[in-house]
Amino acid sequence: MIPQVGELYQLPETHLEAPMRLSQMPFKTLRETPAGVDFPGYAFLLRGRFLEERPGRGRWWLPWGAEVLRRLEDLARQGLVALGGVEVLPRGERAWSAPWQGLAALAAAEIRSYRQLPTLLFTLAAGGQDLPAPRRGLFGGPPAFGAWAFAALRTAEGRDRFLAGLREEWERLLTRLGLHGRWVEAAGGMANGGGAAWLLAWAHPAGEREVVECQACGYAAERAAAVPGWPEAPDEPLEPVQPVATPGATTIADLAAFLHLPPSRTLKAVFYTVEGRVLCLVLRGDRTVDEAKVARLLGGQVPRPSAEEELAQVGAVAGYASPVGLRGVTVWADPSAMRARNLVAGANREGFHLLHVNPGRDFQPDRVVDFARVEEGDPCPHCGEALRLVQAAELARVEALERVGSPYLDEEGKEAQWAAGAGHLNLEAILGAMAEQHHDAEGLCWPAEVAPADVYLLTLGGPGAEEAEGVADDLYRWLREEGWRAIYDDRPERAGVKFKDADLLGVPVRVTVARRGLEAGGVEVKARWEGDTRLVPRDGLGGYLAEVLRGKPNT
Repeated sequence: MIPQVGELYQLPETHLEAPMRLSQMPFKTLRETPAGVDFPGYAFLLRGRFLEERPGRGRWWLPWGAEVLRRLEDLARQGLVALGGVEVLPRGERAWSAPWQGLAALAAAEIRSYRQLPTLLFTLAAGGQDLPAPRRGLFGGPPAFGAWAFAALRTAEGRDRFLAGLREEWERLLTRLGLHGRWVEAAGGMANGGGAAWLLAWAHPAGEREVVECQACGYAAERAAAVPGWPEAPDEPLEPVQPVATPGATTIADLAAFLHLPPSRTLKAVFYTVEGRVLCLVLRGDRTVDEAKVARLLGGQVPRPSAEEELAQVGAVAGYASPVGLRGVTVWADPSAMRARNLVAGANREGFHLLHVNPGRDFQPDRVVDFARVEEGDPCPHCGEALRLVQAAELARVEALERVGSPYLDEEGKEAQWAAGAGHLNLEAILGAMAEQHHDAEGLCWPAEVAPADVYLLTLGGPGAEEAEGVADDLYRWLREEGWRAIYDDRPERAGVKFKDADLLGVPVRVTVARRGLEAGGVEVKARWEGDTRLVPRDGLGGYLAEVLRGKPNT
């Protein structure tokens, strides 16, 4: 395992904060939710001016959102340092757009001896264009700002133990923030690593990933990595092949309607060209090719559909094609086709199909491999129960990089190859998930350790306002000197506006300085998650804050 060296690093609990007086803040909160925003947490981020996101302007994290991201950075950094990580800071377009490759190249350039292993490098940066592309939305899309880790270890077993430890660390972090996701099998994406991968999925209808799950046995996987549990082939005799005229039936739907058969009784052939050679993918007629699976099987290559002239060269006729009788092609068969009998397939002749085609008898696939897209209701590969599809946000990803490594000299001076693994913690997606998880009807309710501030300090106008403002100014200075992060609402606004903005921003503790409270010997204090205010003496405020912020619930 990576040695535990976190105690060698002393991280500051806070970084240097700029003054946060609302009278000096150029970004004003919004009273109304922008049009087209359907999710409450996202709406509060926009209304509270944590985030600016408009067509043509890109995505900007404004001061409150940037502060939350900085707090998340600190937590991510502490966890990786505790695992023995060494932080590096990339510069240059190539390093920032593909952090795994940059970290891997850095490790390969430095590691020459077994004495340098294990090595864990990490960076906090934006990147991720090498990931499977998600839709944009609440949880964003690449380039995503987050923590990127790369580990080089002596053996694959050590690499796998490290990845398990990284998964545990990041799951603990999210649980600490009140987010409860689950690790699921994932399609590879990190630098075309080619190994086992997992993503930490957090269920939400705006999530960019499709996850397949079985409620009976707990199996779960990203859709592009999921494999259905196909039943064995039916016990029926193999009928002789028979041509049949099918004029105009150039699609599976047309063919099934013409012959009065379900699409599952047909054979679909899909043609791609890879490095100048035609690849014929064969699957059951009611199934769809999952191009993400195909690209992964091709080592990251994205195949292009074959042109008609390329089909003609191998003997295939568009609309009536099948692998039967083709020449000079590579044939891959999906298990959905291999476990079917007596299917209708193209005759590679205009206007004709073949009845009773059987894989293994009428054509020989070069490879039997899963490449069909999993559908709702498909049988679970472990228990056979129906699978269901859910949308989820990808909050983290780890992967064994089987095709990434570099030589080093072992104890005997012999050359060996180190094993590699990588991970990504998507801090922007985590921020979005927290906004969706931690809110009420009035606004956000941040976990204390990542909130944009510890205290929302405000004054009320009216009689005695001048005295209250003087006390609040002193209190603001005291809070900062004592290390508390405070937003000071010193605007000449009505009390209702200030209270609404305090709730909208979701700062854990609101402190109100007003004449009535001062006359009673203190300031009015309200925790964001509580309904009532209480009067706290000014000299007891520090103790109150320490107690209440330590005890703030994150669920």
